[in-house]
Amino acid sequence: MQFLSGTLNLGCDCSGIETPVIALENLGVKFRHVFSCDNNRDVKVVAVSNFSPTRFFEDVTTRDNLEHNIGTDLYVAGFPCQPFSAQGKGGGTNDPRGLVIRSIIQYIHICKPRAFLLENVPGLQTRHNRTFKIVLKCLLLAGARSYSVRHTVLDAADHGIPQHRPRLFIVGILKQWDRGTFEWPRPAGCVDLEAVLDGRDGPADTTMRPPMSQRVARRNWSTAVKRIIAQGKHPFRTNYVINIDSSKVRGLTESQVSEVIC
Repeated sequence: MQFLSGTLNLGCDCSGIETPVIALENLGVKFRHVFSCDNNRDVKVVAVSNFSPTRFFEDVTTRDNLEHNIGTDLYVAGFPCQPFSAQGKGGGTNDPRGLVIRSIIQYIHICKPRAFLLENVPGLQTRHNRTFKIVLKCLLLAGARSYSVRHTVLDAADHGIPQHRPRLFIVGILKQWDRGTFEWPRPAGCVDLEAVLDGRDGPADTTMRPPMSQRVARRNWSTAVKRIIAQGKHPFRTNYVINIDSSKVRGLTESQVSEVIC
């Protein structure tokens, strides 16, 4: 997508740790941080101190988009996921946090960013499919059906992050700016475990051993090391993930010692 000024105007709602800002900086994209919004005071302190948005709004649900007229090229919102998460109570739109999506859609309808990126948990599409279909319908109707809207689930573990974190992403592009070149990122494979671990200051067999005060962890660590050696493998030359916090009642099962193969 080309921008007339050569600078992308970015706006973020439910800003959190300002991941979109960090991503654009890492990509070397020239942008102007038009606004951020979050009702968490600590988030505001971090955002204003470190990312310098031109404006900061404290509540997306009460902001008057017509009055402020805060147009953007790219609009990003990771609206609250707790009401839709499989780990939560499943309140959906009966939970006040689940209604924040209405304010997100309102911004898109009124301010018509050239492109938007929305993020939430997969449960919005599965556990709350009816709500998801309504959200998609509202997004498609935004600006008299002027957006091309796509959605998919991406797992962070497939893109260089050492954590299984599947998330639902919804992307919309104004049809007048959509050149049909958008593609979802292809899986990049697992990141090597060594890339995310702290370095060792001494021999692995001593620096990796839990302290004497953690008796359960120390016993399980020793059991796992002996089991790996008994298999003819070297526990300090190959990466292993070991669950060392299980109690003696449960014991150390085979599933708690896993060789890292990626």
